[in-house]
Amino acid sequence: PVSDETKKKLSQAWKDGKYANAPMGTGIHGYFFSIKNNKKFYYRSLLELKFLLQIEQDDTITDFQIEPFQIPLEDGIHHYTPDFLINHKDLIELKPANHLSYIKEEDRFLKEIEAGKKYAKEHNLDFKLIYDTDLDFESRKFKRWLCNNPNIINLYQITFDRDISKWS
Repeated sequence: PVSDETKKKLSQAWKDGKYANAPMGTGIHGYFFSIKNNKKFYYRSLLELKFLLQIEQDDTITDFQIEPFQIPLEDGIHHYTPDFLINHKDLIELKPANHLSYIKEEDRFLKEIEAGKKYAKEHNLDFKLIYDTDLDFESRKFKRWLCNNPNIINLYQITFDRDISKWS
């Protein structure tokens, strides 16, 4: 158990950006250079990487931010950070379709989604929860695709936190 004081300190550290590049979970992480933004971003999963590649190829998307801001939760201690803000209009949260089958805090997830929806409504944004199945994302298939497209890895200067040579 963590004390309320420690929770507040950790929450403030997140707000201050001390954990901006901290890997979350056990997924694959790395960096991606956005040609649209002329900026390098840290991605926390292959699902995020696939979404980034789709964003870069979509001509209707002119601007995007990753983890654009934090939304305080009702408890005053925790916060929720959406994954993307696209064209200053769409607030996006990406999740695997089976997300609820393996998280321990379903209530927390539901509170985060409700906070995202509420924030979006108050700020004239559209909130979208996008699942991997909506993007036709399959980890093995995407890994194979990446290995077969080194030009994409080079173009976007994609780095990985592990050796990808074993993926093919």
